[in-house]
Amino acid sequence: MSNNFDLRKFLTENKLTTTARLLSEAVELNLKELGPEFEQAIKEIFGDTVKVQDIKATYRPSSDTGAKPELVLQLTIPQTNESTKAILLSLVFDKDGNGRISYDNYSKDKEGTKEEFNNKLVPAFKKAASLYLGKLVKNPEGLSQATVGFGYKYEEKDQADLDKYVSEIPNLAIK
Repeated sequence: MSNNFDLRKFLTENKLTTTARLLSEAVELNLKELGPEFEQAIKEIFGDTVKVQDIKATYRPSSDTGAKPELVLQLTIPQTNESTKAILLSLVFDKDGNGRISYDNYSKDKEGTKEEFNNKLVPAFKKAASLYLGKLVKNPEGLSQATVGFGYKYEEKDQADLDKYVSEIPNLAIK
């Protein structure tokens, strides 16, 4: 599990000019949508008053990438008065069908939180993100809201391509 993934570089390389553009066109979620196991994991790590913000899901269709679709789920947990731990967490199913979890650790004690993030938070997020994205790919309305790219919108013709792509992702739970 790598914690040196540069999300900004990834977005730039994939023709998105800024993180703000991605976030402004994404589906905004609430913590409950990621399930009780993930919610419990973050409370164990960050405390009961944890603030999770910018939970976003995005989808880039093949018509935009010229390759396979891309699915992304990310969230931020900022530092608070009660906790000096902070993280930007992402799961990206990229155009190669590979799922990659990465995070930027913004905690004051980066070394002290690294093991806790890797052993508790990342596995819980992987499961929650895979379940959520698995549901999203079967929801045309949600996909329409999550679609990002330069003028591209989810269309029914994208579904067959998306279904084929999703079947190639070994860790994506479909419900």
